[in-house]
Amino acid sequence: MSGELRTLFRESIPTYRANTPVHLRRMIPGEVLPVEKGPIVYVITNRIEVPAETAEAFEKVFVDSMRETLDGVPGLNRTTLLRPAADGLPYLSTMEFDSKDDFLAWLRSDSFKAAHSDDQAPGMQAPSAVEQHTLVEDIVFEK
Repeated sequence: MSGELRTLFRESIPTYRANTPVHLRRMIPGEVLPVEKGPIVYVITNRIEVPAETAEAFEKVFVDSMRETLDGVPGLNRTTLLRPAADGLPYLSTMEFDSKDDFLAWLRSDSFKAAHSDDQAPGMQAPSAVEQHTLVEDIVFEK
């Protein structure tokens, strides 16, 4: 980074700090940010064992359901479906909520009922293991 650009960058830091919550800031080169507690992130993972012969149908139904039923769920920030990288491993679905209360409210919601209404859909009969976690640290690296 050139000296002029570095100076401009450093001069912008106070504005950046004033307008960006600590938990959303990226690290500023050469600076250590104060540790402040951000929002609680409550992460749900679901390991879903799907036979290889139904994997394609499962992915389509699951992704369509995510898109149709999860938009606008209070407290839900992100959801993913991860395909196993090797045979014999389960799919992994994740959901990131602001809090455990938001997750529990979703379990009682029409969105949850709609997402789980077709018990004959590919993957709905598959063995699964749901786990609940809270976020300890989230590090994003600049590229």
